[in-house]
Amino acid sequence: MDIPDALEPRFARTGTESEVLLFSGPLVIMSNTGRKATGQGTISFRVRPSPQLSLHASVTTAVLGSGPLKVSWATGSGDLVGFHTTPLSSGMELRGRLSSPRLHPLQAEDRAVEVRAELINFPPAVIGSAAGRSVWTAAGLEFTLDRMPGAREAERLLKDGAGYALTHVIAIRREDANPIGVADFEAIADTLYDALSFCACSYVGIARAAGLDGSGARVWEIWDVSRTQFWSNRLSWLPPAKASSNPELPRPQRPLEVVMPQVMALSRREPWSRNGIFRNLVASLCEGMRGSSVEIRLATVLTGLELLAWCQLVLVSRIRTDDDFRGDFGPQLELLLTRCGICLDVPKALPDLAHYAKTLKKGGVTGNGPRAIVEARNRVVHPPTHDRYVPEHSVREQAWLLALRYLELGILEGCGYDGDPLPPWALSPPPPRILVEDEATKEKLASKMGEGWWSEGA
Repeated sequence: MDIPDALEPRFARTGTESEVLLFSGPLVIMSNTGRKATGQGTISFRVRPSPQLSLHASVTTAVLGSGPLKVSWATGSGDLVGFHTTPLSSGMELRGRLSSPRLHPLQAEDRAVEVRAELINFPPAVIGSAAGRSVWTAAGLEFTLDRMPGAREAERLLKDGAGYALTHVIAIRREDANPIGVADFEAIADTLYDALSFCACSYVGIARAAGLDGSGARVWEIWDVSRTQFWSNRLSWLPPAKASSNPELPRPQRPLEVVMPQVMALSRREPWSRNGIFRNLVASLCEGMRGSSVEIRLATVLTGLELLAWCQLVLVSRIRTDDDFRGDFGPQLELLLTRCGICLDVPKALPDLAHYAKTLKKGGVTGNGPRAIVEARNRVVHPPTHDRYVPEHSVREQAWLLALRYLELGILEGCGYDGDPLPPWALSPPPPRILVEDEATKEKLASKMGEGWWSEGA
C-alpha cells in the first residue's frame, strides 16, 4: 500500500468535527460485584469541549450493586467514569466518560503494515499550506504528516476560542516493511508525543490510532487520546514551513523534518531517557507556557532549567556533582549557557530585567541574565526573611521569557538542532536579542536563531 497524495483519517472526516461515532449497539454494564445489566448505546469520541470518549446508553435490564461500573461491547471493554448511581433500573439513561478502553484486534496484528492516527492541536503552520506534507525517518520508522481535511476551518475554530480541533493526520511505517502491533505503536507513540509536544510547546493529542493492512483495512484500533492542552496563543520556537518560490525545484526540507529525528533520538538516548528526564523537560516547557500566573510559569521553567543543567553537567559531561546543585543555582546555569555558546548578558530587548540585573552585585560583579532570572524566581518562591522585596511584574515577565528561551535553546543544543533559524515570538515584549562579543559566537547564534537576534556592544 503506497502513501496517498493526501492522508485520509480513519475515523473523522474533517478537522472541524466535534464528535465522531465509534460504536453503536448492545452493551453490557457490570458492577464491582459482578452483576450485569444490558442496554443499547453508543460510544463517541468528543473533540470539544475537551477530548474524551463519551458513552450514552439506555438500560434494558436492571442490576443491583454499588461502586464503579465497567462496560463491555462487541469489540472491547472499558471503565465508566462520572456515573455512580446504582442500582440501575430498566429504562434508565446512562451517560458518562469511558476510560481505559481495551479493544480486541479485528485481524491478526502481524498484518498491520501502517499505523494512521489523528493529532489534536498541533500548530497548522509548521508544515505549510493545506497541501503541505512533512516526512522524516527515525529509529527505522518513516513518518508522514499531513494537515487534516478542513484544516483551515479547524484553525479558525481554534483562533475563535474552541480550544480543541483535529489538525493533522500522521502515518507511520517501518522502513523494513515489518508489521506494527499495538504494543509496538504504544512505545512509538510515547516518543512521538514528547517530540511533537516539544515542537509545539504544548501537549499535542495523539488520538484514535488504527493499524492498517496492505489494502487499507483496519487490523486493530486504539481509541485512547493522549493528554492535550487547550489551544491558546503559543510561543512555539519552531519556524513555520516556507513554500518553494520555484515549483520546478526540489522542495526544501521543512524545519519539522529536521528537528523531529533529532529530538526523537535525544529522548531515547542515555541519560535523557533515564527516569523520564526528557519527558519532564517537555513538561516544564509546556506547563511553563501557560501557568495561571507569570510567577507560576517562571518557577516551572526554572525547574526545567535546573533539570537540564543537572543532566548536561552531571550526567553527560560529568564536570559537576550533585553537591554543586545543593546551593545557588545561578553559577550552574551560567556554566550551562556558556557551554551552549549563549552570552550571559541580559538582552537589550528586555530592559526592565537588564536594569534589575545591574542591582544584583555580588563580589563586585554585576548580575547577568542567568543570575537575574534565578534571583527573580527565588524572590517569588522563597524570599529572604530579612528582605521581602519582590521584583516588579514586568521584571518577572521578562525573566520568564528569557528563561523560556534558555530552556528551548538548551534542549536544542542537546539534540544538535541544525535546521532553519528560530523565528521571533509572537508576543510582547519583543524576543530576546542575545549580546555577542565575537564573530565566532555570532556565527553560531545566527545558525540557530537567525540574523538580527543579537545586539552588538554593551
